[in-house]
Amino acid sequence: MRAEREESRVSRNRYIGDYHLADSVDDHGKIRTEVEYVGDRYSFVKDAGIVRKAKMKVLMLCAAGWLLYIAAMIPVSTAMKTIYSAVPFVLIAVPLVLLTGTILEVYPQQANFIHRYADRLENRYPASSAFIVILSGIALIGDGINLARGLSMTVGDLPAAACTAALLVTGLFASRSGKDLQCEKVS
Repeated sequence: MRAEREESRVSRNRYIGDYHLADSVDDHGKIRTEVEYVGDRYSFVKDAGIVRKAKMKVLMLCAAGWLLYIAAMIPVSTAMKTIYSAVPFVLIAVPLVLLTGTILEVYPQQANFIHRYADRLENRYPASSAFIVILSGIALIGDGINLARGLSMTVGDLPAAACTAALLVTGLFASRSGKDLQCEKVS
């Protein structure tokens, strides 16, 4: 039963070629199936100290991003009442979740890690940080449109716009920090 669950879990995995199922017989005569990783191993390109600082920096940027995201939603603002400003802002949560999840998965990895983590760093990380910048920029443009249209601005518009601008800067810093987290295949 357990072996079937393991096989099912591995078969749903995107990296099925990286795993091998090994059968063995235990002391009670039951067949045990264990999953072994046989795929390529990866390591960071930069030194361990630089990588450790970059991972901590990105983790702090993600925490700051979440605080800014929540802080921008607290005040009552015109921006959250207009669709062209509210929708891009609300969508910032998606790349922020992906970026946070990626860095939390990669954070404990030092060297000689598996393909899945390298793939996340090479594909998901840059896209997530770029979309944080793009969506923050679109939300700020929406705030500018509100201002240009002469909509009645509330007291909460300035803090919300400041938090959105800070989110944009957070995304830019996260994007720059990604250069220190590049990885390569270990031979």
